[in-house]
Amino acid sequence: MNGVQPLKQEDIFLLGPLQPADWDDIRTQYASHFGQEYYTPIKYIFEGELVGVAQLVTYGDSAWMGNVIVKEDCRSHGIGRALTEELIRIATEEKQVKSLYLIATDMGVPVYKKFGFQEFGAFTSFHRDHDVFYEEDLDESDPHFRPADYDELNEIIELDHLACGEDREVLLREHLEECEVYSALKNGDSAIDGFYMPTIGEGLIVAKDEEGGVKLLERHIMDNNMVVLPTQNTVAADLLIENGFSVSRRSIAMQYGQPKKWNPEMIYSRISNYVG
Repeated sequence: MNGVQPLKQEDIFLLGPLQPADWDDIRTQYASHFGQEYYTPIKYIFEGELVGVAQLVTYGDSAWMGNVIVKEDCRSHGIGRALTEELIRIATEEKQVKSLYLIATDMGVPVYKKFGFQEFGAFTSFHRDHDVFYEEDLDESDPHFRPADYDELNEIIELDHLACGEDREVLLREHLEECEVYSALKNGDSAIDGFYMPTIGEGLIVAKDEEGGVKLLERHIMDNNMVVLPTQNTVAADLLIENGFSVSRRSIAMQYGQPKKWNPEMIYSRISNYVG
């Protein structure tokens, strides 16, 4: 039967030929989230063939849609529209979210505006073509850095909520074991001033102020040559340029429903374009 259907786990290995050549393998993304309560993947079937795919990640009363892909020779036939309309329906009717977000290219912006999406910000992708040799290794004895404790999960979630305006506990708690926190240790206070989750997406960094954000970003780029952050975070952008990065592209953040209340200058590295 033609039309939009739920994506099955056995469909994932069929997704490779759908995606643009310069994208990372989306099969890994779909497989890593498949079966989770927060994750809703869908597909479009035409004459028995999987020709389109899309996904929704839900955080309480907000959600992100992404990876809306249609097979090249099947475009301009309303398949992308059907997938987008179904994700909006699932988000607003079934999940009852108040805000739906996505990342769009310049070409995609006018398309999504027809569905009622509006721009609320932008993200800049930075890339470095070569590894940089750092003369000094990380000082593992630095008292400002330490592994996160499970008792600090709520504090980390609150800091993340302050930065992005969403409750992403369902996703972040799975990466707490590898999370590193930064404390300014002012007046002996060891409260969390920033955190770094290297194993989630592109490596999430959130900090209360420039001091923690810069210190954590410096650790991240010691072995990472790609960083994506909100365009409002000029401090992080300057640091990346100083360390040999250059701008590779910019993308537009769009919203449907209630306006996003966030503090983008606190985000020194985002998770990814389909989960925020």
